[in-house]
Amino acid sequence: MELISFISSIISIIMGVISIYLAVKYNKVADITNEETKKILTDCNDIIKKTAIYSREKNIKNKIFLAKDSIIVYKLQGYDPKNKTKIMSYFNDATYIKEFKKTEIEKWLTSEEETINISLTHALRVNEYETFKREVDGLSEYNIIIKYDIKFSNTY
Repeated sequence: MELISFISSIISIIMGVISIYLAVKYNKVADITNEETKKILTDCNDIIKKTAIYSREKNIKNKIFLAKDSIIVYKLQGYDPKNKTKIMSYFNDATYIKEFKKTEIEKWLTSEEETINISLTHALRVNEYETFKREVDGLSEYNIIIKYDIKFSNTY
């Protein structure tokens, strides 16, 4: 009977150590994910503020000048450079990105940098934006996130 009690105590200790190890491991992963989420949320808040300014100005003046817009591309924790060709196929079809910017994106995909800001050739029209949204959703499976950054100006 003592032997069974001793063995179950050892098993309990081993399970406790494994539980602590897994908790520490997943806590580190959660911290990294939390950092990435904070970066993206900060950028989203900036875009929301700009959109609010745009709506207010549009209501007051009924017209607005769009400065050159851009997209911000993020590499997330699970990004794998082996998917570069698949990812580039999304950007190569985009008419709103200049060719020299596409080569910058290709270099960025193999670099250590986490984000890249890319100016667009023109403001996206509604139908282009819908296409853009569908394309960007496909990139999330490769741990690439894209945000559309609208830059508004008061000059007409």
